[in-house]
Amino acid sequence: MFRKLENECKISFDLVAQGSVCIRSGESFELNPGEPDIAVLKSMWNGKMQPVIPGSSIKGVIRSRAEKYLEGSCTVFDKSCMEKSKDLKSGLERYKAVCPACKLFGCMSLKSRAEFKDAFPVEGTVFLGSRNQVAIDRLTGSARGGALFEPEVVEAGTFRTEIILRNFEPWQLKVILLVLDDINNGYVRIGSSASRGFGRMTAENIHIVYKNYKNPGESIGEFFTKEYSLEECLEKLKNASINSAKEVKFDGIPD
Repeated sequence: MFRKLENECKISFDLVAQGSVCIRSGESFELNPGEPDIAVLKSMWNGKMQPVIPGSSIKGVIRSRAEKYLEGSCTVFDKSCMEKSKDLKSGLERYKAVCPACKLFGCMSLKSRAEFKDAFPVEGTVFLGSRNQVAIDRLTGSARGGALFEPEVVEAGTFRTEIILRNFEPWQLKVILLVLDDINNGYVRIGSSASRGFGRMTAENIHIVYKNYKNPGESIGEFFTKEYSLEECLEKLKNASINSAKEVKFDGIPD
């Protein structure tokens, strides 16, 4: 399925915090009174440790929402797609055997069509803070004794990232763009503690570049390349069915 590169699409965009965002690192500093109980995940970027949103977290959020659109998607618990496809010889056979979500995002026996990059901060835009929170006793509805904690959060910031699709079908691009639109409309939040108001972000400055390696470009040795905004691309894909995977052509781009 990936031996020959047929097409490619790069979706570049900024994730802009519209409130506090909590991307937990998994580290605890309970024994250090000078540090928050739960720290924001950080990685080396531009020569210093800075907050980062992992590509795996972005993929998980987008896949979870995409499964709401894609009928017949499997669950992570029954592993039905892996069981149906693990003994099949060719990638095409495995691709046909799995559910729509696994066709796009992959599973244990099939590579993902989409590659999600880590989202690194735009210099000078990120500000960290902390929140005092307390666990609630489910029985009494009051604060649980000794359960006060202080997570570190991103109060404001812009994070730049990319999603790259390879050898994809039009409906697969459409479902990812629909999820980005849902993020902008507040239906999807990123990070932990979403039920407590954290994680509201917007996808801004969305820039889509489509390449078709089966169609020559204007110059010798070049391939067909076209750029779109989110609105333009969704308009091109308006007749693409994300449940029947109906083929739809871009203007001037053969499938």
